[in-house]
Amino acid sequence: MTSSNGGTPDGRYKAKVSFDTFADSSVADADSDAMFSFTLRVKSEDYRRSRTTRVFLCASSPDESGLEALDWSLESLVQTGDELVVLRGLDAEDIKNRGAAAHDEIKEEARKLMKAIQDKNVEYDPDRKVSMQTLLSHTAAHHPLCS
Repeated sequence: MTSSNGGTPDGRYKAKVSFDTFADSSVADADSDAMFSFTLRVKSEDYRRSRTTRVFLCASSPDESGLEALDWSLESLVQTGDELVVLRGLDAEDIKNRGAAAHDEIKEEARKLMKAIQDKNVEYDPDRKVSMQTLLSHTAAHHPLCS
């Protein structure tokens, strides 16, 4: 279970700064060029970034292939001291179709994704110390991480 601050009740992960750029209500307009995103960040207890820290970016769609990419990243690449950024692009038309509840739904999706990443990390190596970030974004190509 994820606590309200993005960490976990068992203290295995600590929440870091998160970003929410949903302030402009025009993001629900599929024709709008407004960029928005919702980002959650956590790190393992005792995680330390160093000059040897590697950063991995994993694009992970909610379908089976996206989940397999995320599993493979956690199982085969990520080691203690690394950072994992998981990017999930959102379709503007889908967001428009969700209506007024879109922002809350997207935030909940991000929380569930972060929880799944934390659980998988513990499953593969309960002692691994990592920093993790989930980014759900509309117009992902314009996001600073993608430029």
